[in-house]
Amino acid sequence: MGGKSPFIVLEDAKITDDLIDNAINSAFWNGGQNCSANMRQIIHSKVKDEFLDKVIKKVKALKVGDPLDPTSNMGSMISKKHLETVDSFIQKGIDEGAKLLFGGVSGKEQKGFYAKPTLFDGLKENMTIAQEEIFGPVLGVLTIKDTDEALKVASNSKYGLHASVFTQDIDKAFHLAKSLPCGTVSV
Repeated sequence: MGGKSPFIVLEDAKITDDLIDNAINSAFWNGGQNCSANMRQIIHSKVKDEFLDKVIKKVKALKVGDPLDPTSNMGSMISKKHLETVDSFIQKGIDEGAKLLFGGVSGKEQKGFYAKPTLFDGLKENMTIAQEEIFGPVLGVLTIKDTDEALKVASNSKYGLHASVFTQDIDKAFHLAKSLPCGTVSV
């Protein structure tokens, strides 16, 4: 189990505000400190640019701060040590060649244990941030060309508590739901 669960968007999915809100919430809710977080977002190449444009706009609007402040969208990490762990994963993603689109390593001058909501594109299946549980607000996008590749990429993880599948083709949805090595699958 762990927060590396797949979030799959197939080529026929409509990139609506609802889908984007699901993408953001499934990765950043509770600062990504969630066992069923969908941090590996597996997006078909046909819709990836539209998906990323909309995700970036919403991630930029997230307010990180005191969780008791009703205007905050995301609170802090559980401890300084955990923030340092999250930051080390972000740096590892950069070092391994993932494309940092937003966020990054937290600043030394900040007060508190607030990780930046971070978005990567260009993940490869074997990258550390695509395989290891970060348990922080780090969303990574892997690009696929078809349903078979989506299943292959989604299955390439030792974690699989919860998967999400977005498609208009109910047969593809049921095929993935039956084939994914996950405890639950939302369609």
